Amino acid sequence: MTLEEKSIAALREKMEKKIGRHIETPKDYDLLSQSVTEECREHVSANTLKRLYGYLNEGRTPRLSTLNILSQYVGYRDWKDFCEKLESEPQEEPTEESTAQQPEKSRRCSWKCFLAILLVAMAAAVLATLHFANRPEKESHILKMGTRFPDHASYLALFGITDLSGQPWSKPLPHVDNIIVFGGMYNHPCWGNLGDTTRLLPTRTERLDPSLLDKQDEHNHLRGHYFSQLESNHLMITFMRNMPDSTFVYCGVYRVRLHESDTTQVVWERVAEDIDLDNLESLLRLRNPR
Repeated sequence: MTLEEKSIAALREKMEKKIGRHIETPKDYDLLSQSVTEECREHVSANTLKRLYGYLNEGRTPRLSTLNILSQYVGYRDWKDFCEKLESEPQEEPTEESTAQQPEKSRRCSWKCFLAILLVAMAAAVLATLHFANRPEKESHILKMGTRFPDHASYLALFGITDLSGQPWSKPLPHVDNIIVFGGMYNHPCWGNLGDTTRLLPTRTERLDPSLLDKQDEHNHLRGHYFSQLESNHLMITFMRNMPDSTFVYCGVYRVRLHESDTTQVVWERVAEDIDLDNLESLLRLRNPR
């Protein structure tokens, strides 16, 4: 076994120790992939992990970028750091007894896994039968306030928007006029998007950074923006980034507040929380009355 093969074997052992289970079944690889994504904010697919463990025997050497991510997952700076520190760590050699027991243990685990999968499949079949027998003719697809999305594309797809060119943070809702799907940034350096994050922004405020413009320009710019928003009477299905991390959080549907607003800021108020993705036209009744 080469030094690289020994290092990769040690990496596999540390990943199993971290996740608290032996990685044997397809479900195990899915769980490990999800755990790596949640821990490192980087995606390593289940198929890549299967190749690393030899579950898929394709003879491909893992990419350095993959090894860097997995090294960070088990607590190291990168793959180089992992290999350097591995040399100084005491290595446990398997005893003859434990080596001899491994095939029998593997057979026992496989048999137990087979029984567990069989029982889960039977339970799932029963639940599916009950579900389909009792569900209504049409189920609504509800977007819940507080749901998180990793990027623009993932939440825009809910509305059938796949074109990310131009301004992906502000896209008109297809087939429904006067509704914008908005993905802003909390505490933006130019536009504020401020509000109470503990309550997922029941209101949010747009205002320019005074350091960017002199006072009169700032006032005129926001004054024009404020009256433009009143005239368009848009609704905004709002997703906000950096509250507190880089994911986008669905905060609700907003309209321009008519009171307590002035021409130096634009205050948006939340008028709906969870929404039915199959009945978005119903949101139009939430616009400011003319």
